[in-house]
Amino acid sequence: MKLMRMFCIAAVLALGGSVASADKVAAPPAAPTDADLQAFLKFFDGLADIVVADKADCGKMATDVNKAIDDNKALLDKAKAMQGSGKQMPAEAKQHVMETSKRMTGAMMEKCSNDAGVKAAFERLPRHAPPKH
Repeated sequence: MKLMRMFCIAAVLALGGSVASADKVAAPPAAPTDADLQAFLKFFDGLADIVVADKADCGKMATDVNKAIDDNKALLDKAKAMQGSGKQMPAEAKQHVMETSKRMTGAMMEKCSNDAGVKAAFERLPRHAPPKH
């Protein structure tokens, strides 16, 4: 369940919103375009495909997840920048992410949920941080 929550938080908040910190004043990032959203959903679906394909080999899963993150650094950097903007993913995109997260979690729970390499790979995904007061 913890992994499911981690996937959902990382995914939904990656192009979704959060409360911006009052003590940081920066230009808000441009609103995500439909192309940005589709690229993120494609990345997230691909991540789930990796987890399903590698569910019996945790070392391969960790390597492949790290490669996917490295290969999509620009997309994930943009998603991270969007976290503080207050923008939200459309409801249908959130639903898609939730369903994909369930598929990913089910495959991971078979063997790799406690693997240190897999955990470290997923820790590299953008995370929602609580606002600073």
